[in-house]
Amino acid sequence: MKKIPSLKTLAVIGIVILFFLSLSTHTTDKLRSLTTSFFSLFSPTPALTQQDEIDKLNLKITLLQNTVQSLQELTQNIPSAHIPSSDFITAQVILRTPATWNSSLWVNAGTATNDALKKTIVAKNSPVLSGNNVIGVIDYVSPHQSRVRLITDSALTPSVRALRSGPKDPLYLAKGELHGSGSPLWRSNAKTLTGIGFNYDFGDEYSPARDLRTGKTSPHSTAVPLLKVGDILVTSGLDGVFPPNLPVAKITKIHPLQEGDFSYSLEAIPTAANLDTLTTVFILDSTTETQRHRE
Repeated sequence: MKKIPSLKTLAVIGIVILFFLSLSTHTTDKLRSLTTSFFSLFSPTPALTQQDEIDKLNLKITLLQNTVQSLQELTQNIPSAHIPSSDFITAQVILRTPATWNSSLWVNAGTATNDALKKTIVAKNSPVLSGNNVIGVIDYVSPHQSRVRLITDSALTPSVRALRSGPKDPLYLAKGELHGSGSPLWRSNAKTLTGIGFNYDFGDEYSPARDLRTGKTSPHSTAVPLLKVGDILVTSGLDGVFPPNLPVAKITKIHPLQEGDFSYSLEAIPTAANLDTLTTVFILDSTTETQRHRE
């Protein structure tokens, strides 16, 4: 016969569970950080592969292109223009648990990394990329490791806009927000992102405001769909976290407008194809050059 646990044993287990449930978020984050440090001792850090080096070079080019575009906007006196920093570091994934697979992971960079560099790059809200693609943001930093909140988590909502290749120049179209499809309790392959609030009600440096249904800028202009399946969603920079023009996702479905709707909703998949096999990531300096000069 199986031995039934005594009431005393069950009471102790219940007290322990209640104790951990009563801990503050700050305390639980510290405990997770210590646990991650322990497990990372048994996980050797892999060397950068040739593909990692290629991705690193491509990211440098992308960030320099953003800097050039921002400088051009400044010369045109565009009020929202600012110069994003082109600094970033390479980090390795050291822990990712099945229970939080689509929500977060841990990397081997923290405040000690900043001390060694003599500048702050790893900080809360620092963007995290795989290649040129946004995969998340730093949401907790300890001395030797940090936690990355992934774009597949429902709590992260980057501001994005549709980017479509045109016959001459790319078209920047509808703007909105993305978020993950949920917070799964275990590892899953669900990578669908949900997009909400997509419209072009306010003009910007790329175009005057566009009609929601026709995409026209005036009654006699050419109709342009604000969204199409296959459009790439890139960061718009409007959330103050991610620099503009970094790929996030690709549109797979656009929900039809209903009567009274003032924006589109959609579904998309991340442009980072290796979300389940991440080993190397890039952490961007979230401070703009304009802010750096003010400091």
